[in-house]
Amino acid sequence: GWTYGKVLMRQIDLLQVDTYRITPEAKASNLHMNSKWRSALEIIVAHEVQEFAEDEMFQRLIHDKWRKFGRSMYLWRTVVPYILLLATFTATVMLRGADLE
Repeated sequence: GWTYGKVLMRQIDLLQVDTYRITPEAKASNLHMNSKWRSALEIIVAHEVQEFAEDEMFQRLIHDKWRKFGRSMYLWRTVVPYILLLATFTATVMLRGADLE
């Protein structure tokens, strides 16, 4: 890192921030498949560590993760199934109503 007046620049590898206790044989691409693996971010969120909630680096990390992964996962796992369920329910009610007439 470097400092220029009041400006401090830090460069931190995301593996150090977003991983916790990686065993030497674990590959970074397979970490999320391991049930015992938890990222540092998951631990901070689970324990509601307030000091990190106001840290700019963690806010940026959360924002970037939401933009790159979370938003699309949320849409595909929550919004799309809800819309499909709603469409199926509406079609069922409409068809059932037509049968009763």
